[in-house]
Amino acid sequence: MQRSHQIALFKSLILVGVASLVIALAPTRTVTDRMGRSVVVPIGGPQRVVTMNPSIAEMLVWLGMNDRIVAVSEFTDLPEVQDRPRVGGPMTPNAEYIVTLRPDLVVLDRNHNPKSLADLLDRVGVPYFVVATQGIEDVRENLRLLGEVFGCPERAQAWWDRWTVTTQCLDKTAWKRRPRAFFLLWERPVYTVGWGSFILEVLEHAGLDVVTRAVPRPWPQVDLEAVVRWDPEVLLIPANQYASVRANLEALPAWRSVTAVRAGRVISVPTRILHPSPYLLDVLREIVERLHGEGPWIECFR
Repeated sequence: MQRSHQIALFKSLILVGVASLVIALAPTRTVTDRMGRSVVVPIGGPQRVVTMNPSIAEMLVWLGMNDRIVAVSEFTDLPEVQDRPRVGGPMTPNAEYIVTLRPDLVVLDRNHNPKSLADLLDRVGVPYFVVATQGIEDVRENLRLLGEVFGCPERAQAWWDRWTVTTQCLDKTAWKRRPRAFFLLWERPVYTVGWGSFILEVLEHAGLDVVTRAVPRPWPQVDLEAVVRWDPEVLLIPANQYASVRANLEALPAWRSVTAVRAGRVISVPTRILHPSPYLLDVLREIVERLHGEGPWIECFR
């Protein structure tokens, strides 16, 4: 069994080599990724792409490249690529399976995929492109670079133009009030969002006074005692964790003393808020609608 597995992998490596030779003979362009690497890609973009993070798949679908995606990571939930094979979680990739798919490009995230995967792809000669995300500007840059890779820079720019117009409009909105808000990434221990996080930027554009905006790290762990002191009026939880976290909050006296928990303002937000991709515009609208109801802000999304 082990020998047949090795033979299958060897055959895949041969096919990868043939594919690389074809690419080398085709017209190409060079694009610099977020690691400063020069990556050679065919004019018009690669045809067989593996995405190693949900947000990467979302960016490629936004760019109209969903037919090029041959496999995705776990937690990718867009309907357009729901039928694609899964190559493991972002931090637990099945590297051998990736190679057998004969991709002409694997797209990685520097902050959400292990370096060991990049090292293996280097060794076997599978081309890969690295993006990196922390704030909204990184979403812009990642999308711009992928627009270059696939020859559709205008679509990438169109998203940024729309994001800019929408958020500038929202920032000028005279909200009735900006409730104090806390975003709960995890409750044991307590993780949240701080300065530099794309999630913090989304929440602030949504007319919220995020109590952790001055914390000088994008994904900090904080003490529960600090949350009690901040006493947020609204507690936001990603939808995929909402049920279990809500039950835990109501079981702990410290959480029950927080205004948001006491007043029942513990709100589920779309899980896609965890994915730094163009679909954050849809998340932004849903949060504004949920927290502020109908109002003049609707014009910002037209």
